[in-house]
Amino acid sequence: MAAGGTDSPGGQDASGASSAGPSHARADDAPEDAGGSPEKACGKGARPALKKVLGGILAALIALVMLVVIGFVAYMRIAYAAFYGEATASFDTPGIGSGFIPQDLDYLEGSDQWLFSGYEGDGKPSPVWKRDAAGNVERIQVEDPDGGTYDGHGSGITSAYGNVYLTTEGGFLVLSADEVAAASDGDVVKACSKVDVGFDPAFLNVQDDVLYTGVFYLPGPYDTPEEMHLTAPDGTENHAVMYAYPRDGSAEGGFADVPAAVYSIPDKVQGVALAPDGRMVFSTSWGFSPSVLYVYDAGILPQQGAYDVAGEEVELYFCAGEGLLRTVEAPPMMEGIDQFDGRLFLSNESASNKYLFGKLYGAGAVYWIEV
Repeated sequence: MAAGGTDSPGGQDASGASSAGPSHARADDAPEDAGGSPEKACGKGARPALKKVLGGILAALIALVMLVVIGFVAYMRIAYAAFYGEATASFDTPGIGSGFIPQDLDYLEGSDQWLFSGYEGDGKPSPVWKRDAAGNVERIQVEDPDGGTYDGHGSGITSAYGNVYLTTEGGFLVLSADEVAAASDGDVVKACSKVDVGFDPAFLNVQDDVLYTGVFYLPGPYDTPEEMHLTAPDGTENHAVMYAYPRDGSAEGGFADVPAAVYSIPDKVQGVALAPDGRMVFSTSWGFSPSVLYVYDAGILPQQGAYDVAGEEVELYFCAGEGLLRTVEAPPMMEGIDQFDGRLFLSNESASNKYLFGKLYGAGAVYWIEV
């Protein structure tokens, strides 16, 4: 009787096969040997082959990624060869690998420290990072004059006359330079006061007894008031302005309430600095597009008309025309700039953990150029 069958009245099992005579084994009834059934033996042989195929695919993907990375780095170096040809990597941006997104930098004279402003990618309070001449870095927090924690964008930081100035909504904070210089890692420095300027500054710098600050323009997300949309004598259209506040030791923060001049400036300005010989340099960038440094001769910028600032008429200058000496195309996401010792030092946010791609070609370093 076949295994598992039952007797039927006709002498056959339930499958219909006769029980008489010798039993004929079927192929699927073959005894299993030590290696198991044919199906099992085939399955065991397939696994190593499958692993080998998957391993080959993974190796190919890794090789492809490496080729893409190598090609990307090569492209960046070739595309911005002019910039890299005159730029020198100076030191790493502090905090660049810990969630900090740098926006501006400033050399704090008297302490031999560099200050970096910016914000945190996870929404935590915005720190100020310090780096001394020996390469030691420290992270400090800032409090508003009313005791609130500073969580601004950190778009601009500069220093002069014993103060550190840090952009905030509607103006800038004034901190003691001595307190900032002496602060240790984790310390909190409280701002002495806040100065209102009537707009949200996108950049800030003090040079030659003048505080320069202005707005950022990008059509759509960062529009500016119509009165800032100006046409230069040569037809150049600018959509943002910069205010130049002269030194006034009796005023809050050390600068006059009304600017001495207003400049019609290019779009997408992230930072400004004055280079030796009266040259004015703007750093412009947005997204993954190339950054551009605009270098002007401040002494020959065309002056035309006046600009109304809180009811006062201020001389208006245009960053355009023959005043433009040259432009320098640089890698994406160039932010603030500062002049120190005759050189322009540049910050970049593309190597932060928020964007990452700048890590591939060394954008986490502070570069300097001579313009």
